[in-house]
Amino acid sequence: MAPGAGQLILLLRQDTKESLFYCPSCGTAWKEHPGDSLDSLDPLEELAPFGVRLPTEEEAQSLEIGTLEKIPYEDWDSDLDEVLGVATWSEVRRLREEIEELVAYPKYECRVAKSAATLKSKLVELDAEGDTLPGARAWAVVYEALGDLENAVAFWQRHLAYVEKLYAMGKVNSGGIGARDLAQACEQLALTLWDANRNDQAVAMYTRFRDIAKNAELSLFDEQCEKTLLEMLTDTLPTASS
Repeated sequence: MAPGAGQLILLLRQDTKESLFYCPSCGTAWKEHPGDSLDSLDPLEELAPFGVRLPTEEEAQSLEIGTLEKIPYEDWDSDLDEVLGVATWSEVRRLREEIEELVAYPKYECRVAKSAATLKSKLVELDAEGDTLPGARAWAVVYEALGDLENAVAFWQRHLAYVEKLYAMGKVNSGGIGARDLAQACEQLALTLWDANRNDQAVAMYTRFRDIAKNAELSLFDEQCEKTLLEMLTDTLPTASS
Protein backbone atom coordinates (compact mmCIF):
# COMPACT_ATOMS: atom_id res chain seq x y z
CA MET A 1 0.00 0.00 0.00
CA ALA A 2 1.17 3.54 -0.70
CA PRO A 3 1.21 5.80 2.36
CA GLY A 4 -2.15 7.54 2.54
CA ALA A 5 -3.21 6.21 -0.85
CA GLY A 6 -3.88 2.71 -2.12
CA GLN A 7 -2.29 -0.37 -3.62
CA LEU A 8 1.16 -0.33 -5.13
CA ILE A 9 1.65 -2.23 -8.36
CA LEU A 10 4.92 -3.90 -9.25
CA LEU A 11 6.19 -2.95 -12.71
CA LEU A 12 9.40 -3.54 -14.64
CA ARG A 13 11.20 -1.03 -16.81
CA GLN A 14 11.15 -2.00 -20.48
CA ASP A 15 14.81 -1.16 -21.04
CA THR A 16 16.54 -2.48 -17.90
CA LYS A 17 13.95 -4.76 -16.25
CA GLU A 18 14.52 -2.75 -13.06
CA SER A 19 11.58 -3.08 -10.68
CA LEU A 20 9.41 -0.11 -9.77
CA PHE A 21 6.48 0.38 -7.41
CA TYR A 22 3.65 2.35 -8.98
CA CYS A 23 0.69 3.93 -7.25
CA PRO A 24 -2.21 4.27 -9.73
CA SER A 25 -4.11 6.45 -7.26
CA CYS A 26 -1.55 9.25 -7.35
CA GLY A 27 0.39 8.42 -10.52
CA THR A 28 3.79 8.36 -8.84
CA ALA A 29 6.42 5.63 -8.58
CA TRP A 30 9.37 4.53 -6.47
CA LYS A 31 12.47 2.47 -7.14
CA GLU A 32 12.03 0.89 -3.72
CA HIS A 33 8.95 0.28 -1.63
CA PRO A 34 8.22 3.60 0.14
CA GLY A 35 7.09 1.93 3.35
CA ASP A 36 5.19 4.26 5.65
CA SER A 37 6.89 7.48 4.56
CA LEU A 38 7.19 9.49 1.36
CA ASP A 39 10.76 10.66 0.89
CA SER A 40 10.24 11.18 -2.85
CA LEU A 41 7.43 11.58 -5.37
CA ASP A 42 8.61 10.85 -8.90
CA PRO A 43 6.44 10.65 -12.01
CA LEU A 44 6.58 7.21 -13.58
CA GLU A 45 7.82 8.61 -16.91
CA GLU A 46 10.92 10.02 -15.19
CA LEU A 47 11.85 6.69 -13.60
CA ALA A 48 11.02 4.71 -16.72
CA PRO A 49 11.44 6.92 -19.81
CA PHE A 50 11.24 3.93 -22.16
CA GLY A 51 8.07 2.53 -20.67
CA VAL A 52 7.10 -0.27 -18.30
CA ARG A 53 5.47 -3.66 -18.34
CA LEU A 54 3.96 -6.09 -15.90
CA PRO A 55 6.32 -8.80 -14.64
CA THR A 56 5.67 -12.47 -15.16
CA GLU A 57 4.97 -14.52 -12.04
CA GLU A 58 8.45 -16.00 -12.24
CA GLU A 59 10.05 -12.56 -12.53
CA ALA A 60 8.06 -11.25 -9.56
CA GLN A 61 9.10 -14.18 -7.37
CA SER A 62 12.76 -13.86 -8.35
CA LEU A 63 12.92 -10.26 -7.14
CA GLU A 64 12.66 -11.30 -3.47
CA ILE A 65 10.90 -8.12 -2.41
CA GLY A 66 8.60 -9.56 0.21
CA THR A 67 5.02 -10.69 0.08
CA LEU A 68 3.18 -9.93 -3.12
CA GLU A 69 -0.55 -10.14 -3.64
CA LYS A 70 -2.22 -10.95 -6.94
CA ILE A 71 -4.97 -8.53 -7.87
CA PRO A 72 -7.34 -8.65 -10.86
CA TYR A 73 -6.18 -6.48 -13.76
CA GLU A 74 -9.75 -5.19 -14.02
CA ASP A 75 -9.36 -3.47 -10.64
CA TRP A 76 -7.02 -0.92 -12.22
CA ASP A 77 -7.51 -1.49 -15.94
CA SER A 78 -8.19 2.13 -16.89
CA ASP A 79 -5.03 3.29 -15.11
CA LEU A 80 -2.84 0.42 -16.25
CA ASP A 81 -4.02 0.57 -19.85
CA GLU A 82 -2.59 4.07 -20.12
CA VAL A 83 0.61 3.27 -18.24
CA LEU A 84 1.31 0.13 -20.30
CA GLY A 85 0.47 1.77 -23.60
CA VAL A 86 -2.76 -0.13 -24.21
CA ALA A 87 -4.75 3.07 -24.39
CA THR A 88 -2.31 4.45 -26.94
CA TRP A 89 -2.68 1.35 -29.08
CA SER A 90 -6.44 1.75 -28.82
CA GLU A 91 -6.02 5.24 -30.29
CA VAL A 92 -3.86 3.77 -33.08
CA ARG A 93 -6.62 1.34 -33.91
CA ARG A 94 -9.26 4.09 -33.87
CA LEU A 95 -7.26 6.29 -36.22
CA ARG A 96 -6.45 3.39 -38.54
CA GLU A 97 -10.09 2.38 -38.80
CA GLU A 98 -11.11 5.99 -39.44
CA ILE A 99 -8.61 6.28 -42.30
CA GLU A 100 -9.65 2.93 -43.78
CA GLU A 101 -13.27 4.03 -43.75
CA LEU A 102 -12.78 7.50 -45.25
CA VAL A 103 -9.78 7.17 -47.59
CA ALA A 104 -11.94 6.24 -50.60
CA TYR A 105 -13.93 9.50 -50.41
CA PRO A 106 -12.24 12.59 -51.92
CA LYS A 107 -14.30 14.97 -49.78
CA TYR A 108 -12.54 13.62 -46.66
CA GLU A 109 -9.03 14.09 -48.08
CA CYS A 110 -8.01 16.73 -45.55
CA ARG A 111 -9.39 14.76 -42.63
CA VAL A 112 -7.61 11.61 -43.78
CA ALA A 113 -4.33 13.49 -44.15
CA LYS A 114 -4.65 14.92 -40.64
CA SER A 115 -5.50 11.52 -39.15
CA ALA A 116 -2.61 9.91 -41.05
CA ALA A 117 -0.17 12.50 -39.66
CA THR A 118 -1.46 11.91 -36.12
CA LEU A 119 -1.29 8.16 -36.54
CA LYS A 120 2.25 8.38 -37.91
CA SER A 121 3.42 10.37 -34.88
CA LYS A 122 1.96 7.78 -32.51
CA LEU A 123 3.55 4.92 -34.43
CA VAL A 124 6.97 6.57 -34.30
CA GLU A 125 6.72 6.37 -30.50
CA LEU A 126 5.13 2.92 -30.25
CA ASP A 127 6.49 0.85 -33.14
CA ALA A 128 8.75 2.85 -35.43
CA GLU A 129 9.76 -0.14 -37.54
CA GLY A 130 6.43 -1.94 -37.72
CA ASP A 131 7.74 -4.84 -35.65
CA THR A 132 4.29 -5.84 -34.41
CA LEU A 133 1.18 -7.06 -36.20
CA PRO A 134 -0.93 -3.95 -35.41
CA GLY A 135 2.06 -1.70 -36.03
CA ALA A 136 2.75 -3.11 -39.50
CA ARG A 137 -0.90 -2.77 -40.47
CA ALA A 138 -1.13 0.80 -39.19
CA TRP A 139 2.05 1.83 -41.02
CA ALA A 140 0.66 0.34 -44.24
CA VAL A 141 -2.51 2.38 -43.83
CA VAL A 142 -0.49 5.55 -43.13
CA TYR A 143 1.67 5.18 -46.24
CA GLU A 144 -1.32 4.30 -48.38
CA ALA A 145 -3.14 7.42 -47.16
CA LEU A 146 -0.04 9.50 -47.93
CA GLY A 147 0.20 8.05 -51.45
CA ASP A 148 3.47 6.18 -50.81
CA LEU A 149 2.37 2.88 -52.31
CA GLU A 150 5.78 1.18 -52.32
CA ASN A 151 6.12 1.59 -48.56
CA ALA A 152 2.46 0.64 -48.17
CA VAL A 153 3.13 -2.60 -50.06
CA ALA A 154 6.20 -3.31 -47.91
CA PHE A 155 4.24 -2.97 -44.69
CA TRP A 156 1.25 -4.96 -45.99
CA GLN A 157 3.76 -7.70 -46.85
CA ARG A 158 5.15 -7.51 -43.32
CA HIS A 159 1.61 -7.60 -41.92
CA LEU A 160 0.82 -10.70 -43.98
CA ALA A 161 4.03 -12.38 -42.76
CA TYR A 162 2.95 -11.85 -39.13
CA VAL A 163 -0.53 -13.20 -39.88
CA GLU A 164 0.94 -16.25 -41.63
CA LYS A 165 3.22 -16.96 -38.68
CA LEU A 166 0.43 -16.78 -36.12
CA TYR A 167 -1.90 -18.80 -38.34
CA ALA A 168 0.75 -21.52 -38.72
CA MET A 169 1.15 -21.63 -34.94
CA GLY A 170 -2.53 -22.48 -34.66
CA LYS A 171 -3.57 -19.35 -32.78
CA VAL A 172 -7.16 -19.59 -33.93
CA ASN A 173 -8.92 -19.26 -30.59
CA SER A 174 -11.13 -16.32 -29.73
CA GLY A 175 -9.16 -13.18 -30.51
CA GLY A 176 -6.56 -15.17 -32.41
CA ILE A 177 -5.69 -15.56 -36.08
CA GLY A 178 -7.95 -17.63 -38.33
CA ALA A 179 -8.51 -18.27 -42.04
CA ARG A 180 -10.58 -15.11 -42.35
CA ASP A 181 -7.68 -12.98 -41.09
CA LEU A 182 -5.28 -14.71 -43.49
CA ALA A 183 -7.63 -14.25 -46.45
CA GLN A 184 -8.24 -10.58 -45.67
CA ALA A 185 -4.50 -9.92 -45.31
CA CYS A 186 -3.93 -11.43 -48.76
CA GLU A 187 -6.78 -9.40 -50.25
CA GLN A 188 -5.50 -6.11 -48.84
CA LEU A 189 -2.00 -6.77 -50.14
CA ALA A 190 -3.41 -7.70 -53.56
CA LEU A 191 -5.36 -4.44 -53.80
CA THR A 192 -2.34 -2.35 -52.81
CA LEU A 193 -0.10 -4.21 -55.26
CA TRP A 194 -2.62 -3.41 -57.99
CA ASP A 195 -2.68 0.28 -57.03
CA ALA A 196 1.14 0.25 -57.19
CA ASN A 197 0.98 -1.18 -60.75
CA ARG A 198 2.57 -4.46 -59.68
CA ASN A 199 -0.12 -6.33 -61.55
CA ASP A 200 1.41 -9.80 -61.82
CA GLN A 201 1.98 -9.91 -58.08
CA ALA A 202 -1.52 -8.52 -57.49
CA VAL A 203 -3.06 -11.30 -59.58
CA ALA A 204 -1.11 -13.99 -57.73
CA MET A 205 -2.03 -12.59 -54.31
CA TYR A 206 -5.67 -12.10 -55.22
CA THR A 207 -5.84 -15.68 -56.48
CA ARG A 208 -4.42 -16.82 -53.15
CA PHE A 209 -7.02 -14.76 -51.31
CA ARG A 210 -9.85 -16.37 -53.28
CA ASP A 211 -8.45 -19.87 -52.75
CA ILE A 212 -8.18 -19.41 -48.98
CA ALA A 213 -11.68 -17.94 -48.80
CA LYS A 214 -13.21 -20.73 -50.87
CA ASN A 215 -11.40 -23.55 -49.05
CA ALA A 216 -12.50 -22.16 -45.69
CA GLU A 217 -16.00 -21.49 -47.03
CA LEU A 218 -15.79 -17.86 -46.03
CA SER A 219 -18.29 -15.25 -47.21
CA LEU A 220 -15.88 -12.41 -47.83
CA PHE A 221 -16.80 -11.20 -51.26
CA ASP A 222 -18.42 -7.84 -51.74
CA GLU A 223 -20.25 -8.29 -55.04
CA GLN A 224 -19.46 -4.84 -56.45
CA CYS A 225 -15.83 -5.01 -55.37
CA GLU A 226 -15.52 -8.50 -56.81
CA LYS A 227 -17.05 -7.37 -60.11
CA THR A 228 -14.65 -4.43 -60.36
CA LEU A 229 -11.63 -6.56 -59.59
CA LEU A 230 -12.64 -9.20 -62.08
CA GLU A 231 -13.01 -6.57 -64.76
CA MET A 232 -9.48 -5.35 -64.03
CA LEU A 233 -8.01 -8.85 -63.98
CA THR A 234 -10.18 -10.40 -66.66
CA ASP A 235 -7.25 -11.32 -68.92
CA THR A 236 -5.32 -13.22 -66.28
CA LEU A 237 -7.73 -14.38 -63.59
CA PRO A 238 -10.48 -16.99 -64.04
CA THR A 239 -14.01 -15.90 -63.27
CA ALA A 240 -14.88 -16.12 -59.57
CA SER A 241 -18.24 -16.89 -58.10
CA SER A 242 -19.33 -15.44 -54.83
